[in-house]
Amino acid sequence: MQKMYSNTNWNLYRSFIVLYETGKYTAAEKILLMERKNIRANIQTLENQLNDKLFNSHTQGVTPTTAATTLYKFVKSAIDTLVEGEASIKTIDENTRATIKLAMPSPMASVDTNKYFQDFCNRYKFVCFEFYKKDSIDLLLHKKIDFMIEAEYIFRPYTFETIDIVAEELVIIATKDFLAKNGLGNTITKEQFLNLPFIAHREFIKEFTVATGIEAKPFTIAHVTSLVHDFVTNNMGIGLYFKETLRKHDDDNLVEVKIDGVSLPRFKVVCAYNRGHLTNISKLFLEGLIASYKDGNKANPFCSIAL
Repeated sequence: MQKMYSNTNWNLYRSFIVLYETGKYTAAEKILLMERKNIRANIQTLENQLNDKLFNSHTQGVTPTTAATTLYKFVKSAIDTLVEGEASIKTIDENTRATIKLAMPSPMASVDTNKYFQDFCNRYKFVCFEFYKKDSIDLLLHKKIDFMIEAEYIFRPYTFETIDIVAEELVIIATKDFLAKNGLGNTITKEQFLNLPFIAHREFIKEFTVATGIEAKPFTIAHVTSLVHDFVTNNMGIGLYFKETLRKHDDDNLVEVKIDGVSLPRFKVVCAYNRGHLTNISKLFLEGLIASYKDGNKANPFCSIAL
């Protein structure tokens, strides 16, 4: 049986893959460098060709149909193979490798993130990473690196494109014993908070002060979240934590403390890059980050940052 390729438009499938993995047109626009109307047109054309609906729209984005989930398995494999084949042709010399240049501070490195990068290199054997720790913003501004992974607030003064790779809810924690000893309940006033010993990871301090307007008290700064846990469980005071970490410890004596009238922010880690400065392989890496973030903490190598 002769295979027919005349109707295969890979641009349509590229739009499909990115929209499937991101679940949002706004995120797809950033990666594809296309306007939403053009992405919609590609999806509509593909649906017409397949005579099947691929996505259901809702206020938060889109949800893939059963047909889309089935199609994704085949198309993703095909596109990955095409990218690898293209790069392999360009790197016939075995000593030549495609390099992804990425800036990421040391505290964000972990067993999970190292494994993620190694798995990527194992899958695409022509790829290697170069990591940078100093002058990262300047390097990204001058397009000397491909990506920079950092806390979201770092990039607010700039116009880089960013995608979320961690977005965790922050909570204040204390032990029941500490609260009882100080005659406090699970909700305290700002005045009471200001009179309590308080510790937070250094990455959370700025987000906390911006969100709450509380910056008068001297914070104890921790470089790793395990110090926050030790400080609190030893009844030395209260601390700022990821809510997910609180759940993971599953300690009946640890409770969430709310400050009356104060809402705490989510702490975000993002991957920043320059629009229009993405190679095919760096686009593939970016799509992988988006997919792992969408899949949740189990698949997200960066969910352990500062936990």
